[in-house]
Amino acid sequence: MKVDYTQYHYQSEFILMRKFFGPIDIHDITDSWDYLLAHNILNDKHRGVINDIRDAELNMDIHNFQVLLAYLRKNTIFQEIKLAVICDTPGKIIFPMIGNSLHPELKIKPFSTLEAAAEWILS
Repeated sequence: MKVDYTQYHYQSEFILMRKFFGPIDIHDITDSWDYLLAHNILNDKHRGVINDIRDAELNMDIHNFQVLLAYLRKNTIFQEIKLAVICDTPGKIIFPMIGNSLHPELKIKPFSTLEAAAEWILS
């Protein structure tokens, strides 16, 4: 698993992008969040995070996804920002759709392009 982090400055707002490559699982995702928070890379100046998983092999089931949702719900920063997920297959799209349905306070939404994800975060 590889993750690239990029800071974007759109219309005077900050958006963080995480692009995943290769096989990823629940531990890779939470470890990435832990890294961003521990190093103050993700902080209260950000409006949202774009998570690009198009080049990743997502090894996730509903149980692991529920663990991820619990992780996100316990940290208040994730309720203050928007979480866009760029997906390319139904097996990937289903998770942000379920997350948004079960926990709308987390503001998770799937997208197919970076531009659409950034526009939603800024809206």
